[in-house]
Amino acid sequence: MTIRDMHSFTTWTMYFDGASNSKGKGVGIVLISSQDEHIPISIKLDFDYTNNVAEYEACIAGLEAALSLESFHNISFTYISRLRNRFADALATLASMVDIPVGVKVRPLAIKRHVVPAHIHMVQIAARCLVRKPWYFDIKNLIFGRGNPPEASLTERRASQKLASRYVICGGDQYRRSFDGVQLLCADDDRAAKILEDVHSGGCGPHMNGKMLARKILHLGYFWTTLEADCFSFVKTCHNVYPHIYWSYSLFTHIWHGSCSAHRVDNSVTQNPDGKRSTGIEWARIRHQELCMLDEKRLKTTYHVQGYQRILERAFNKKVRIRELREGDMVLRECRASIFDPRGKFRPNWSGSYGVDESLPGKAVRLLDQNGDRIPEPTNLDQLKR
Repeated sequence: MTIRDMHSFTTWTMYFDGASNSKGKGVGIVLISSQDEHIPISIKLDFDYTNNVAEYEACIAGLEAALSLESFHNISFTYISRLRNRFADALATLASMVDIPVGVKVRPLAIKRHVVPAHIHMVQIAARCLVRKPWYFDIKNLIFGRGNPPEASLTERRASQKLASRYVICGGDQYRRSFDGVQLLCADDDRAAKILEDVHSGGCGPHMNGKMLARKILHLGYFWTTLEADCFSFVKTCHNVYPHIYWSYSLFTHIWHGSCSAHRVDNSVTQNPDGKRSTGIEWARIRHQELCMLDEKRLKTTYHVQGYQRILERAFNKKVRIRELREGDMVLRECRASIFDPRGKFRPNWSGSYGVDESLPGKAVRLLDQNGDRIPEPTNLDQLKR
């Protein structure tokens, strides 16, 4: 049904339908303004009626709702199929199936549209609300004397303390001490992405490969722990450099590293892997830049070792039976001490029984002998069995 406003000459569209089933009866109306604003209305009917009466009730209820919004001078009706009237039909079915107690007010129905699953939507909201910490956050806390995170192990604490000794705070910013005396500004993720794009786009020279890009950024006075790997990844995504350049450069670098004769030192003149001759000062500067990127290689090696250890741990733990002992349990202890026994190989491998007196951290317990006296030395769980 189309309704035309007599004042602003705007057009409203109304869809209506009725529904009747074993649960009850109801009508549904949808009013659509000229600005494409949808107003759904659902009404439950508590009296008996035929299908024609249901259509009349829906039409009258829709007209009353429309007249409460605007004044109209022209109304026209058009028959449409149920496929095009699904919204009103759903509202009518909803009204017929719900039970609304007397005196209970139901708020207007609000229908939203989600284009992604709910968990992805919540993750995106949490990501926007979450403040990302820079990679040097823990190092900065160590410099200010705030200590390590509570979950850090002793090995991680020592490694962090050694790593923090190479950094300094100046003017509120964190810098890394380089081997040639230049302080390198520590860049977070957002600044690092901007630096990569600006330097590689030609603002600081022509397009370059990953190794030269990393050296250029170090020469400009910036640093982050994944500098070299990020440079290689960024260069591979650049469409202005052709693939055969990467192939030729990788082949030449492999040949240069594999041959001792390709690296020629002639007093103060050196042959670079790029095929250019440079002075000893330039050679020393390049070596200093490579030393600055050693931390990245150390961290990458540590991650590989930790990942390999986790794989071995998972494979080993599949065959391990968890042994849980509580206070009061009776156990046997393995005889591991080299005590002379005239029985020789017929000596028993287990002694006891003992009672568990106290559980200690580190998978150890304190035992009681058969007389109730405590054994002073703690015993590991791998030496006990029930």
